[in-house]
Parts: sequence; structure tokens; C-alpha cells
Amino acid sequence: MYVYKVLRGLKLLEERPDPFTYEVDPVTGKDRSNIELVTSLDTDLGTHPNLRPEYLCDALYSYEHCFEYKLTYGDFLEWDAALARLVGYDQVNEDNNAPGGPFYEILHRSFGCSPVGPAVAKKLIADFDAWEARAREFEDEPLFYLSFWWARCAFGHVLHDGLLYRDVDWRIP
Repeated sequence: MYVYKVLRGLKLLEERPDPFTYEVDPVTGKDRSNIELVTSLDTDLGTHPNLRPEYLCDALYSYEHCFEYKLTYGDFLEWDAALARLVGYDQVNEDNNAPGGPFYEILHRSFGCSPVGPAVAKKLIADFDAWEARAREFEDEPLFYLSFWWARCAFGHVLHDGLLYRDVDWRIP
């Protein structure tokens, strides 16, 4: 199952978060909801805080709304591969792709599950709009365009006060 998770209405909380206990209210000791720890996401492939310059790293935010977008086109690898075919992105040798090209921030593996903020969402919305006509006719499977449209909606929800995560659910049904 492949999901884009979007948080809207983010507000910075003044407390210093503990990554292991941030979901527990420090005063009452009760579990709290609508809280997100935005981390630097250091990985073997690097850190990409530029995907969300509007938000502080290692900071705690409250949010008003959470939306999940399940894509209907295969699993997440099939979706990425189809999107790469649409725009001519070389998934085998990623050095052949120009940084900042169409859907680069989605397709380049170094970005992985890094969260996307409004600035990058604006660029990706422009990519979706530029490739929309081609996406309508791409692939024989109509589910590709439905996923393309649905993904654009997810990134559209990020434009003002949102944060988007690529959430890959590895559980086997």
C-alpha cells in the first residue's frame, strides 16, 4: 500500500521534543494526538531539509488536519517507475537526470521519504500541470492517470501550511 500523508495547519510548539516521548503530554502524562516531530531525516543517502525550508528540523508541531492519499496504480515501486517512464527519468543511472527536472524531488532515491513543504510542493504542482495532458494518454491502464491526479491533489494540500510524507506501509495484508 502506498500513501501520501499530508498534515495541514502546522503550528510550532515551544517545547524541546524528546524523540521517544513527544507523543506524551509533559504536564498531564497522557497521550496526545495531532502532534508531529519534524526531524532532519539523516540517512545513508543524505539529509534533504531543502524539501521543507519552511519548517525547523527536530522541532515539534501541532496540526489541525491529517489526510492520507492511497494511490491506485500498483505499489509504490510501480507508481515511481511509471512516473519515471512518463517524464523520461533514468532510474538505473540517476546521475543522468538533471537536478530539479520533472518530479525529481519525488523520483530521486536520495529524497526517499523526506517530507515535502510548501516551496517544493509549488514546484511539483507545476510539474503535475506541465505533464497533465501527457499523463492522460500515458499507459493503457486508466489507474495511472487517476493516481497522477490524486497525487497532484495531495501536493496541492501542502501549498500553504502543509507537510507531505511519502508513507510506505511495509506490512503484509
